[in-house]
Formats: sequence, C-alpha cells, structure tokens
Amino acid sequence: AGSLTFAITPAPNPVPVLTSLVQTSAGVGAAAFTLAVTGSNFIATSVVQWNGTALTTTFGTSGSLSATVPAADLVSAGSFNITVFTSMPGGGTSSALSFLVTTAAAITQLQPPTTPAGSPQLSLVVAGSNFVPGAVVRWDGTALATTFSTSQALSATVPAGNLVTAGTHQVTVLNPGGAGASTAVTFTVSSNATKLGFTT
Repeated sequence: AGSLTFAITPAPNPVPVLTSLVQTSAGVGAAAFTLAVTGSNFIATSVVQWNGTALTTTFGTSGSLSATVPAADLVSAGSFNITVFTSMPGGGTSSALSFLVTTAAAITQLQPPTTPAGSPQLSLVVAGSNFVPGAVVRWDGTALATTFSTSQALSATVPAGNLVTAGTHQVTVLNPGGAGASTAVTFTVSSNATKLGFTT
C-alpha cells in the first residue's frame, strides 16, 4: 500500500501578557539598569521591548523577565512603551505599559503665596513645568498629599499644623525617577497681629 505524510507541528507559542513593571521611572542621565517585568505566558525566547526595540532579556519564569535598559535610552525625558514580544508560531506582542524618564521640575508660582498664621488647612496650587504623574510637592523637605493636574500644575494639601506660627517655608517639587528636586520657592506664613488705629 502507498504511504502519506503525517506532519506534527509544534504548538503555537502563547501571546505574552504584561501586567506590571517593578520600576516605572528613572531620571534623565541615569545609568543603565535592569528592569524586571511581571505577567504571564512568557517563554524562554520572549523579549522585553523599549518603544518597539528589543532589549537584552533574561528569562526567569513564565511570569517574570528581566531586561537591561541601556543609558542611551535615558538621555531625554518622555514616556516610553514597554512591551513583551514572543516570536512565531503563535506568539505576538503584549499590551504596553508606560515607563517615565523624568527631568527636574520647575516652579514658577504658588497660589496662594502667603497665608496668616493660624489659618486652617489650605489647598496650595503649584504652577510650573516638567511635572509628571507621581510628582510630589514638598514643604521644607516633607512630602504633602499631592494631586497631579497637568505637566504645568499640581495641587497639594497644607495641613493646619504647618500654619500655626509666622515664618517662611521652602516649597519644592520632586518628580519620580531620581531626577532631583526643583529649585525652592518661598511660602510665607504671615503674622496675624491686629493693627490698632488711634484717633485724637
């Protein structure tokens, strides 16, 4: 009897799923570092990509990979897409997560710039530039509860306990990623002494 060929093809590779980055930001000019990613369906040939360019990748488990991010990718600020790619058969590219390369923020204005001693808790609007999600307004070096609005505006809650006595305080903004704090801007808590008037 004649014979027919029976082909056994390899099972298709699974589509990788990227769920988180162990590190999500770095400062402009930072040194090369190892970026760990977690997810599922990773195989030995899966590679981490930086804006679509493959990074040198080390396989850990089906749920973890690590890749070297070279210093050349950290020379300018911006948001960069991190994906995981697995080759055919099957395979494909995961959905992207953002990695921020940040530069130091700059403050141009505080609103309000002053308040009387003994004031209640207030909302401080900080205007400037280069703000990114995760930026923190600091009061004399201590972080305040901060809300990101835009790259040019943040709002922060100044507790009443910081406004008890008259004096000046240094306000800075710190972006994530180690880019360094902004130059300080002075906030004044003014004396609430009553001004007396006299008539003859």
